[in-house]
Amino acid sequence: MLLTSLYFVGQRKVPKKKAASRTAKKPNKPISPESDDSSSSPVDDLLSSDVGESEADSDDDDDDLVQVAMSDKQVTRVLEDEAPQDPAGLFDNDDGVEMASIRSGLSSSEVSRPPTSESEGMFDGLHDQDDDDDEEEEAPRKRRASKGKATKREAAFIGERPTTLPARTSAKESKGAKSSAPRVSTVKIESDDESSAKPVKSWPDHACLNPDGQMAAQSDPIRALCHAGIKIVEKTLVTKDAWPELHQAKAYRKLVLSAAVVPLLEKDKKTYEPLQKRVAEDDKFVKTVGRWVVDRLANWRSKPRIAASNHIALYQLGVGDVCKARVNALLENDVYVYPGEWGTSEKGKVIWLTKGSKTDIQIFLSPALIDTIKEAFFATPTAFGFRFKDEYVSSHPTRPEPELTIPLVALGATALYAAIFEWREGKKATRPSQNSKASMAEKFEGDQFKAVFDRHVGALASLKTKPNTYHTIMSTLFSKVTGENASSNQSAQSQGNALAVLDLAGLD
Repeated sequence: MLLTSLYFVGQRKVPKKKAASRTAKKPNKPISPESDDSSSSPVDDLLSSDVGESEADSDDDDDDLVQVAMSDKQVTRVLEDEAPQDPAGLFDNDDGVEMASIRSGLSSSEVSRPPTSESEGMFDGLHDQDDDDDEEEEAPRKRRASKGKATKREAAFIGERPTTLPARTSAKESKGAKSSAPRVSTVKIESDDESSAKPVKSWPDHACLNPDGQMAAQSDPIRALCHAGIKIVEKTLVTKDAWPELHQAKAYRKLVLSAAVVPLLEKDKKTYEPLQKRVAEDDKFVKTVGRWVVDRLANWRSKPRIAASNHIALYQLGVGDVCKARVNALLENDVYVYPGEWGTSEKGKVIWLTKGSKTDIQIFLSPALIDTIKEAFFATPTAFGFRFKDEYVSSHPTRPEPELTIPLVALGATALYAAIFEWREGKKATRPSQNSKASMAEKFEGDQFKAVFDRHVGALASLKTKPNTYHTIMSTLFSKVTGENASSNQSAQSQGNALAVLDLAGLD
């Protein structure tokens, strides 16, 4: 490239003979006869020194040029061969190369990137430093031209670019302009097609829920259905199971409402037949109404749990390590359901010494258990337990004394277990906030205490195989928990009337 620069300089300032003389002049080399001038100008010396430096760095072709004496025409021809040539002349009408040349010029000021095509890589090897300088001068002009006119590839890319339209206009309003509703896109989704939507079945007004209120705000037929369902679940708690809805709440709600609507149909078929159909078909209706009904179970289960905490003082648990030892002793084999007192085993272990004998069975007759059941269900003549007095019948063939039901006794014993268990760390566990997860574990829930309930039910069921013993225990429980409130007909217990204390003989 240095020879190329020198050539153009020589063309402007030095005659051809001087240029030829400079090219051939070198120590220990023959000089052309045409160069008769022994003197040289300052320009000749400068050019000669430049040529000497360039010859030292040039390739083998330049060495051959110096070693052989050439005429002016030969020198000119050699220099013309080394002059920069138009890249278009190196290829046979290759448009791709021209495009790559243009793009390389455009990207001269950008971050370098690998060639995107073979032609682009080949052409990059032909550029030298002087060509890069020329391209840097031409690049701004090309970039300015590209702003006004895009290439075919860029135009095609812009044409294929997806166009998105906003679903709504901006909520911002210009000052002084009246507010208008935002525009909503009218794209039609297949699932929104009215023909594919499931039709909503219409129900009579009395079978529709009032969304603004709870059970008390509903129609009379719906409230009647709820009350009938509540009676069913309360009776179930007393006679069958304290946690009937555990792990099957959805199915149990539907079962209860289906059973509750049957007696109502006998009274008014026209009114309650739509409700019967809705219970059978509408799961959302069953879920809403069923909660008003089944949630009453949790309310009644909480009664003995609260009462049990008031009566565990009988066990004299104490605090600290003594409390821990006594809690473990009471819960082992459920001996807390027996009346007893504290003692020590031969090994020095704290034990609960139960009272009773083979002829005097005291199982489930602990005063703490009796007081818990009484406070929870039989505290007054109108208490919950007295609503089901028809269920307290004797299981003995010849002894008619009323008996308490197995589920009520088992629920009371389970509540007492939970109250004692609360002291397992030597002190009463601090009740967490109602919204915390730990609160759920401390509640009287079936997930934690259903196994204890089932264990007591199993023990009572086994005891029932001994009719005399079972009747004695259950009838004793009934008489103790009901006490003076046992009979709703108090006149039967009266031994006389008010005239018994009055001497009628002395009266006129």
